[in-house]
Amino acid sequence: MTNIAPNHDQIQLESFSESLKPSKLASVSFSDQAFARANAELSRASSHPLIAAMLQRGMSHEQYRAFLYDLYHLVKDFCPAMEAAIPLCNVRYPVVAQALRHSIDEELGHERWVLHDIEAMGLDPNEAIAGRPSPMIQACLAFNRHYPATVNPCGVLGMLLALELTAATHGSQLAAATRRRLGITQKAGFGFLESHGELDQQHGAELAELLKNVNDEPARRAIENASTVNIEAFAALMVHAFRSDPTLRPGRLRRWVLERLIS
Repeated sequence: MTNIAPNHDQIQLESFSESLKPSKLASVSFSDQAFARANAELSRASSHPLIAAMLQRGMSHEQYRAFLYDLYHLVKDFCPAMEAAIPLCNVRYPVVAQALRHSIDEELGHERWVLHDIEAMGLDPNEAIAGRPSPMIQACLAFNRHYPATVNPCGVLGMLLALELTAATHGSQLAAATRRRLGITQKAGFGFLESHGELDQQHGAELAELLKNVNDEPARRAIENASTVNIEAFAALMVHAFRSDPTLRPGRLRRWVLERLIS
C-alpha cells in the first residue's frame, strides 16, 4: 500500500484548525473564543447541502462565473472598509488602527487577482466590474461600512477574521474540486483561491495577538457579530453561485437536494 505523507501546508492547516476546537483550547482568552466561535459557525454554514456539494464536487463554469463576480466586489471593498474604520479607531483603539494599516498594505490590490482569474476563465472582467453583486453581498458590503461607523469600529476585525478564516479553510479545496470538475490542468483561473487557501501562519498569529488586546465588551461583541454576518454572507454567495447554473431548474434542484439529504 502506498503511503502518501501530508505536505507541510496541510499539516499546518490541520494543526491550526485543531487548535480552534473548544476542547483543545489551552485558555479562554477572547482571542481563542473568537477564533473557535467563527470556526464553528463556518463549519455549520458549510454543512448546507448546496455548499457541501460544491466543496466536494466543485463548480460548473457558470457557477464559477457567478462566484468570481461576487468575489470581486467583496474583495474590492475589503481595504476601503478597513481604511474607513481607521479614523474611528485612532483615539479609542490605536493598536487596532495600526494593525489595520498593516493589513491594508498586505491586501491592497487583491481584487485584481480575481479579475485575472475571470479573464483566464474566458470571461469579461469589465462585466464583473460594471455589474452588481448578488443581493446578500450588497447587504454585506453595506454592513461592513455602516456597522463599524455606527456600533463599534472594531467590528471591522470581525470581517477580517471571517474572510481570512473562510479562505484558509475552503480556498484550496474549492479550487481543486472545481479544476477537476472542469477538466482544467493549468493554474490560471484559480490564483486567488489557491493563494488565499493556504493559511498564512504569520497572519493568523498576528490577528490572534491583536484580539488579545481588545479588552472592552462592546468591541468584543461587535467583532463576534461582524464575523457571523460575514460568514453568513459567504454562505449566501456560495448558494447564489450554485443556483446560477441555468441547467438546474427549480424542480430539478429540489430533487437534487432531496436525494442528497436522504443519501
